[in-house]
Amino acid sequence: MVKSLTAASLCKALIFWKARLRLMDWQIQTSIARCHVLGSGTLGDTTFGPPGKRQAKIQLLDQRDVDGQGFWFDGETWDWELSLVHELLHVHTTDIWPSGRPKPDDPVRIAEERAVDVISKALVGLARQRKR
Repeated sequence: MVKSLTAASLCKALIFWKARLRLMDWQIQTSIARCHVLGSGTLGDTTFGPPGKRQAKIQLLDQRDVDGQGFWFDGETWDWELSLVHELLHVHTTDIWPSGRPKPDDPVRIAEERAVDVISKALVGLARQRKR
């Protein structure tokens, strides 16, 4: 069962996952965003600061907006910790796109999304097994 998404739980998870993913040299802000901000079917989003500044802002879907959503990628379900790790992995892949990320239907971007998705599920799954 997924624990509730609160500002405190998000902050605690960010500290844990930044260390685990070796992103401590990044300034990463997180926030909880409503569906109308993120866009329908979006679980999370990352925007980056100026090139070379190692700054990112991650927004995760507000729990209040989960019911009735159809998520766009491989039948995803809402799990905010998984979404956080997914978005943090995009911080590592940002250098792949020096001119900015291509459109969502670009084959290379789809491949990146699939890789980030599988890796995030594996990492969160392993972390949860260790907590048992």
